[in-house]
Amino acid sequence: MQIQQRIIVILLVFCLHHAVQAQRVSVLSYNIHIAQDAQNKDQLKPMAEWIKTAGAGLIGLQEVDSVCNRSGKVDQLAQLKQITGMHGVFSRHFAFDGGAYGLAVLSRYPIDSVHHDRISLQSMGKQETRALLVVFVTVNKQPLAFATVHLDYRDAASRQQQTKEIVQQLSSYTMPVMLTGDMNAEPKSAAIDVLRSVFQDCTQDHALTYPVEKPTKKIDYVFVQKHTVKKIHSAAVLPQIFSDHLPVMATIQLK
Repeated sequence: MQIQQRIIVILLVFCLHHAVQAQRVSVLSYNIHIAQDAQNKDQLKPMAEWIKTAGAGLIGLQEVDSVCNRSGKVDQLAQLKQITGMHGVFSRHFAFDGGAYGLAVLSRYPIDSVHHDRISLQSMGKQETRALLVVFVTVNKQPLAFATVHLDYRDAASRQQQTKEIVQQLSSYTMPVMLTGDMNAEPKSAAIDVLRSVFQDCTQDHALTYPVEKPTKKIDYVFVQKHTVKKIHSAAVLPQIFSDHLPVMATIQLK
């Protein structure tokens, strides 16, 4: 009887550990600067090799080129998918230089569906929009919505409006939501205050991401909905110099 009880206890401990692990998700946000470093030298292959080994299951990418002349007519997402072995989706902000410029998501998990949403851009003096890319995945039977965005760099009021639209759009989902991106806004800005009303910022205010050498600003973020997060196990800015931004990675345990 004692042996049977010990076996039951061991199985319970194993199942509990597995359940906790199943709710952990590692996510990465990276403005890849069209896969060029601060000196505008191509870094696509070494960047992809690093992403492959970084350990993130979901990756939000900003400043991605798709067959643009300036980046050698390369389909950057296709190259990233091939080297990393991950699933991926591209969403364009606009047509540019013979191709398109926008956002992308890489995922170690199969992508169940995709929303190519749009948010307004008010600083250009005319009606324009930019991409808000949302992919839906299932991690150990848990549905997740994972989003990435690149906010307006020109104008604070425009960024604040964009974050209000992001909160409105992402709040409609019933599953946990994670948001990554280059927000072009520092922690004490009005735009970040809007996001923090709904999302938990996974990194500290001093987690500086830009410029890549001797960074002075935190403008790259990983967010998770407050009511769905149980614990942030780790969060850090990573010292990679493939872009003009530093990447941000967080491991999150959901409730």
